[in-house]
Amino acid sequence: MSVAKIKKAGIHGIRWPLQASGQGYYAPCKDEAEDIKQSIWHCLFVGPGEQMMHPEGFDIRALVWEPADEVFESLAKLGIKNILSAKEKRIVVTDVEASRGKTTETETQVHIGIYYYRRGSRLVDSLITDVVYSRQAA
Repeated sequence: MSVAKIKKAGIHGIRWPLQASGQGYYAPCKDEAEDIKQSIWHCLFVGPGEQMMHPEGFDIRALVWEPADEVFESLAKLGIKNILSAKEKRIVVTDVEASRGKTTETETQVHIGIYYYRRGSRLVDSLITDVVYSRQAA
C-alpha cells in the first residue's frame, strides 16, 4: 500500500500488538485517539534495546515480579511518565496510577492508569487496564 493510499484511507498507524487485517496487511488505526493508545501500549511493552535505532525503552514486565510496595509503584509511575514523555510527543501525561492486584505464585496482576491530553487540546483521555502475567511453576 503506497503512502498516498494510506493517507487517503485516513490511517494513522498500526495496531499494537501487531494484528493482520483481512486483506493481508497489518490492521490499521483509523483515528488519532486509537493510534495514541496503541502507541502507549507499544511504549509500555518494548524494553531497552528491543527496538532498532531506539536504545531507550521501558518494559513494565521487568517490574512484575518485584514486591508490591511503594518502590514498585514509584518505579512504575516514573518509568511510564519518562518513556511516554520521550517517545509519545502528541500527548502530555497528567497522572499515572500503578498498583499491584491479585498475586499468586504463578500469576500476578498489575493495574495501570494513564491520564493524558493531546497537545493542542485540553480534552483529557485515559488508558486504564489490568495486565495479568503468568509464569511456569518451578
